[in-house]
Amino acid sequence: MQHLLTAQEVDCLRHECYRLHADLANQGIDLCNQDCMLEPDGNLPPEGAPARTDAESYLQVRCKAHCARSREIMEGLLMHKLPSAVLRVLGYDDLDSIAASCCPLLFNEHYVVKPSRRAGRFAWHTDAAHQHEAALCLGGPSNVDSDALLEYVSFWCPLDDIDSTNGALVLLPRSAPQPPFPWQTAANDQCEAWLRRHADGHAHAALVHAGDAVIFSSRLWHCSEPNTSAADRRVIGLFRESRCFLQSSGSTFKLFFAAGASSTASTR
Repeated sequence: MQHLLTAQEVDCLRHECYRLHADLANQGIDLCNQDCMLEPDGNLPPEGAPARTDAESYLQVRCKAHCARSREIMEGLLMHKLPSAVLRVLGYDDLDSIAASCCPLLFNEHYVVKPSRRAGRFAWHTDAAHQHEAALCLGGPSNVDSDALLEYVSFWCPLDDIDSTNGALVLLPRSAPQPPFPWQTAANDQCEAWLRRHADGHAHAALVHAGDAVIFSSRLWHCSEPNTSAADRRVIGLFRESRCFLQSSGSTFKLFFAAGASSTASTR
């Protein structure tokens, strides 16, 4: 999806990403040891906290530390523009009439920053596998059926232009041969080897511009290339439930959160 984010929205996200990265560096933490992932403040509210289920409360907590002056921009982006984009992807044409009563649920959001010349390749995976890992961390069964994992929509929104040198996202279309391994489980060495052999000629690298968005299913196999360029590569990843939940007009919609960064991986 081209030009999804405005220049002002991209600048706002870059500023927040910079401040989060600086906070981590001031603590002496290497971003590469954090899976290159930065969590916005308030992204993981405790059980029972208002910010876990109320959009207004979430925005207050999320924007307080690093983007208080840009809250209106963040609210428009997270709570209006991106849900509308999900509805468009799902095939709803009349967004104005449906958005008041039906809104996809926010599942998780985080930045992924691949440091210049240090961040390597990220292996093939599906986001559904990380959803399964989160369920396990929360005490779910290890033999969960694939149908029990709700399919959701992943947004990969670059804050820098993406080329062949700085960590492009590579996706395997569903029309291509698929690995003979369950998509809801983490890829092992055999699966990675199969994908390296068979994805060539079928996979597509997303060479996109800052402000564009790559939107895909949580069940789609993908990986990303190393960043060998002279600048960090910044992306914000947002994840929304792909089902619609009807609610009365004007009501706030519930927010769903994955488990913490230590127990889930990201779309990178």
